[in-house]
Amino acid sequence: MSTSASTPTSTSSPQYNKPSILSPVRLLEKLSKIDEGSRENTPIPSTATLMMITGMQSIGKNQKVAGEKLTKAVEAAEKSKNQEELAASLLGLGYFYITTTDYDKSIQLYNGSLAIWKQIHGNDFIHLADLILDIAKIYQCQNNEVEFKKTIESYQTLFKNNNKTPPTTF
Repeated sequence: MSTSASTPTSTSSPQYNKPSILSPVRLLEKLSKIDEGSRENTPIPSTATLMMITGMQSIGKNQKVAGEKLTKAVEAAEKSKNQEELAASLLGLGYFYITTTDYDKSIQLYNGSLAIWKQIHGNDFIHLADLILDIAKIYQCQNNEVEFKKTIESYQTLFKNNNKTPPTTF
């Protein structure tokens, strides 16, 4: 993946309380392009999906297994060439790295996922908002005020482009 993480630009950046970032599973229903009518017909999960599920279930219980399964989920999704599956798997692995406080890896994976979701839905798809806000929170965890502010501006612009009032609290 060619995304690159930004590092804090100065050590004098204000310290933030570490925000809580929720599991990305909550984002998948909003972002998935699965036809609403077909949700009653349970699809057979792919290898990537199964690996992601077992990896997410292992977070906080067995971090080694979680990391291995989520890495395998990304590898399987890359092989399948299913962009939606890859975007979801990148989020899962990125969330794993949040739980290990490896924010550099996490931000790369979240930004990679965002880029794929934008290809799928377009830049102004309102359901990208929660993902963009999570990315801002990761920058906040890194004390990277510059990228945090840029990402919040992007978040607010997304609402404006959809003729919605952007939230004022994050």
